Amino acid sequence: MTRERRIVHNRVFLLGLDDLYRKAMKAHERAELLRFARESAQVLSVPPADVPIEGYYSEDELLAEHFRLLRALQQVAASRERELTDCDGFRRLKQLTQSGLFGRPQDRDYPLPAGEDSLFVALSARSERRAKRASSSVELDRSSAEPPAHSSPPLGYRARPTFNRPRVR
Repeated sequence: MTRERRIVHNRVFLLGLDDLYRKAMKAHERAELLRFARESAQVLSVPPADVPIEGYYSEDELLAEHFRLLRALQQVAASRERELTDCDGFRRLKQLTQSGLFGRPQDRDYPLPAGEDSLFVALSARSERRAKRASSSVELDRSSAEPPAHSSPPLGYRARPTFNRPRVR
């Protein structure tokens, strides 16, 4: 019997891990977490939010209901949290939404925090760093005398960004 060998690089491994995680999480959201969201929304008399469904939550009605209920609970005023003191399901939802797995919880005045999307945070930080670097490193390339303050720069002037690149020797 010969064994087939396969090489799995990081991307394939992460895609496989992501697939396993999503399958398990969907089952958990359809069952336990949906029950907790329904219980919490019923105690607060909050209807599901009328929002567009994101990601895999559009795959079936149970996931969509879970998504809408969580979005509705994330919009409830923090002052109403005391109504949920006897609601074990709400405590579990709060524990889950505060997990770093779903992004850094936003500091807001709601009982259930919404997580910041990790990809959005990373891309925003990168854009901010690029903009800061570009604005702080623009220098004038001068090929003649300074132009008068009231006129536009002569053709020999151009703004040229400088980047911190390693020097090639």
